[in-house]
Amino acid sequence: MIFSQYMTGLQNIGSVNQRMSTIFQYSHQGILFTDGQGCISICNDSAGKMLKMNCNQVIGRHISQFFSSEALNTVFQSHEIINHLMCSFGGEQYIASIIPILSKEELSNVMISLDNVRTIQKQEQHIRSALAQKGFVAKHHFEDYESRNLAFHTLVSTAKKFAKSTDCVIILGETGTGKEVFAQSIHNYSARANNPFVAVNCSAISETLLESELFGYDEGAFTGAKKGGKQGYFEVAHKGTIFLDEIGELSLPLQSKLLRVIQERQLIHVGGSKVINFDVRIIAATNRNLWELVQQQKFREDLYYRLAVLELEIPPLRQRQEDIRPLFLSFVTHRDSPLSTQLETRKSQLAAVLRSYHWPGNVRELENFAKTVMTMRDPADSIDAFLELIQGEIQRRKKRSGQLRHDQPFSDEETVSIPSAERIKIQEALIQTGGNYTKAAAVLGISRVTLWRKLKAMNK
Repeated sequence: MIFSQYMTGLQNIGSVNQRMSTIFQYSHQGILFTDGQGCISICNDSAGKMLKMNCNQVIGRHISQFFSSEALNTVFQSHEIINHLMCSFGGEQYIASIIPILSKEELSNVMISLDNVRTIQKQEQHIRSALAQKGFVAKHHFEDYESRNLAFHTLVSTAKKFAKSTDCVIILGETGTGKEVFAQSIHNYSARANNPFVAVNCSAISETLLESELFGYDEGAFTGAKKGGKQGYFEVAHKGTIFLDEIGELSLPLQSKLLRVIQERQLIHVGGSKVINFDVRIIAATNRNLWELVQQQKFREDLYYRLAVLELEIPPLRQRQEDIRPLFLSFVTHRDSPLSTQLETRKSQLAAVLRSYHWPGNVRELENFAKTVMTMRDPADSIDAFLELIQGEIQRRKKRSGQLRHDQPFSDEETVSIPSAERIKIQEALIQTGGNYTKAAAVLGISRVTLWRKLKAMNK
């Protein structure tokens, strides 16, 4: 019986070795094994092709014939793993991982895996393409911004610093100021740039569905649940960024669940029991005053402090008047560059007309406005006729919004003298408060409106 067990054991070992050999041979990775002295004992077909040699020619050679002694010393002497070692064979670029295998603290073997750089790049392209098809890729970058506004430049500089952090960010601003554009730019400037960016509009999804969309659900969790269940947005955004827009619209019960998920970095599917870990950077945004909602007990104070670790406040377009004309011209340029060039010759007149309106819809409204007047324009019309068309559409929007006539436009030539010492104080206050205009005004001892007037004058 003992002999029988011994033979069975040998057969099992042989079976395992056969399976391992099959795995090595059919692996797309190049795989090499050496003994403790660095002599190659195993070489699969993929490795032979990468080394431009027959496997029989590779086996028996010393590993130092293929890799630098500096890298090998780290493995053979210090017993440290080498990852992402760039190497070249026959003009092809490869990435190698060299792993020491220890037995009773002594080096017994070394495994080397090789990946073709071109293959990795193709795989990355496929992954990014798949994410793009699902809409989980951020398109905007900080380099896309064009602004003449000092406070806005300070805001961008602060946002770049925030991008390097892993803490939650809250972005405040009126509708149409570009909160998601900022969120995408932060993601693309961060270490998570190559991973998913998942945007969720908390006000666009019904309350009954939002929980299952955020956290996922198991099969049979509710009537109409997808067979096999579904991942939630937090899972989809793993290793990337989730952008929670209109966060102020969440109900108190859902706020409680979101708080627990943020605290624990774990979630459970609706209708499930399995705990799922995730790694996500959270950026939230709202056009509402969250602190006022906290005071009104409509938003949880503990959730507020979880989300508002880092805070950015985007100014409305009416407080960035020097940017209105350049933004309008950039929108025109996308559709008709020659027309934009002609409008440049009438920039003072154009600026006066555009600045006479308060743009309650901010940059989004300005872009829609540009599309409207471009669509209405007859290509045969003169620049004077186009300016009249712009003026007429502005008047229509002012009438619709009930905007008062005493709001006077500013021309590009208007300037207000701000002493250099005061300019420095204003800049220091903005840097100190991270571009928060309300706090900067408080530091300076002036009203927010006064601060904006001074900033506007400084940027003329």
